[in-house]
Amino acid sequence: MASEAITDKLIELSQVLVADDGLDATLGRVARLSTSLIDACDSCGVSLIRDGSVSTRAASDERADRIDDIQYSHGEGPCLQAIETGETVHVTSFAQEERWPQFIESALDEGIRASYSVPLRVEQNVVGSLNFYSIDGAFTDSDKQIGDVLASQAAVALHNARTFNEVLNLVDQLNEALASRDLIGQSKGILMANLSLGPDQAFDVLRRESQNRNVKLRDLAEQVVSGAVVIDGASVDSAP
Repeated sequence: MASEAITDKLIELSQVLVADDGLDATLGRVARLSTSLIDACDSCGVSLIRDGSVSTRAASDERADRIDDIQYSHGEGPCLQAIETGETVHVTSFAQEERWPQFIESALDEGIRASYSVPLRVEQNVVGSLNFYSIDGAFTDSDKQIGDVLASQAAVALHNARTFNEVLNLVDQLNEALASRDLIGQSKGILMANLSLGPDQAFDVLRRESQNRNVKLRDLAEQVVSGAVVIDGASVDSAP
């Protein structure tokens, strides 16, 4: 592929990485772009580690899905080795490859003749691999260089997705904290009005009732606000 065309495709990829389409759509586009950017690449799959096992998160076509699945089922293959070692794995000829015999036999049946697997790293941790498959022959140095760039971009997408999820979790935690504070404030107001208490006294009653009932303070406050629980003067009289 001419350098101008490669540049155009990489610009397209950079635009994809900032598009609001979600991680799966982004990785799917990376996989499909790989088959047009890399001359030797006919199929591409994105393998990711999730809950201790490896699965394909996105693929350019069904063949890539099948080749990846064959490796998972046999527990061997170039993509698994790339993930395990953190090193790129280039198989120049499946017909002459002696590693992973079960996988190789099945891959040859699928028409695959060569592969190039690149580990994906997020914050120095290997989280998967980008797997390029060829039905014609080995990947050239130029092919591998482009593959490395694509793997870096896929890793950026994964990092951004992780950061985004962390921010969402933080927002959820903050919203939960604010909601809890509001509920506790409302329940304190109810106790202050019903039992003629000050703010600190009302909070002490809530806290003590929470311990006595073995209920989280937020949950008790919600019950008080909804009227499901009524705290009467007896609770105040029993205060130490």
